[in-house]
Amino acid sequence: MKVRRKKSSRQEERGSVALTAQRMTIRIITDQWLPVVQKMFVYKYEVVSQRSQYCGFVDRIFSEHLLSAGHTYSVRVNDDSKRPWITKMFREV
Repeated sequence: MKVRRKKSSRQEERGSVALTAQRMTIRIITDQWLPVVQKMFVYKYEVVSQRSQYCGFVDRIFSEHLLSAGHTYSVRVNDDSKRPWITKMFREV
């Protein structure tokens, strides 16, 4: 697991970012590969999109995309806050 300092003053709160299939810019704080059975990554992230009502919020999300801690990405998420998932990674910002 790789860990980077978060820039937000908020603590992680699972489910704090309501997912509505929106596109947003996130900064990865931690990245962890889950055991072989799941074959996915879990990320702790903070929203850095200035126009988002969730800017500064810290939450967790899953993905099959390899993202690195300390890097910022433009992504699209699903619409199920109970099963947060990155559906598409557009680019590194």
